[in-house]
Amino acid sequence: FQLADLSLFTRKLANQNSQLMDWLLDFDLPAHGADYQIPICYILGERDFQSPTPLAKAYLQTVTAPEKRLYIIRGAGHNTMFDAPAAFGKAIRQARELV
Repeated sequence: FQLADLSLFTRKLANQNSQLMDWLLDFDLPAHGADYQIPICYILGERDFQSPTPLAKAYLQTVTAPEKRLYIIRGAGHNTMFDAPAAFGKAIRQARELV
């Protein structure tokens, strides 16, 4: 293993994900409407800088759905399932009861 191998791996990974990243960066959730026929559950990390909790809360206020739930995982970042697996599992189990 050499440093050049890591560089090559990183470049290939970036190329493979470029279409997905372009789509994600251009995605405009509010443009798709906020009327849902199914329950909506957001599970967010309290310290998530990629999907900030205040923005998610504000968007959820605009949503109409049969049921809406917001779970904020204390101390967790964007990867809540890794940062706080027990709390994430509990939120998933509670959210599953809605469907």
